[in-house]
Amino acid sequence: MEVRNTGEFSRVHPFPQSSQDILDDYDSKLVVLGIDYPYVKDSPENKAETAAKTMWETRGNAQRYCRNTLVFLAVDKTRLQDLDDAVCTYLAWESIIKDKRAFGP
Repeated sequence: MEVRNTGEFSRVHPFPQSSQDILDDYDSKLVVLGIDYPYVKDSPENKAETAAKTMWETRGNAQRYCRNTLVFLAVDKTRLQDLDDAVCTYLAWESIIKDKRAFGP
């Protein structure tokens, strides 16, 4: 994701460590959650929803006042596994090609 291109948002907050990292002002903001907070549909242990709710309600220890200015984006856990598998396959093939070039036909 290109975080310098904010699109319709005034700011993009990529992978915030805590709710303190997200400003509480009247500008629209996109909050991109890291892979440690995946979205899982219909799960009681939805880390993305829990993190977003915390960041939506508070900024650090204070109550957040401009809640309606935040939009959250999280990776779907199912698709994250697909991405991990694709990267592993790609790296394996790259290694095979590199070895073939190094050791000949």
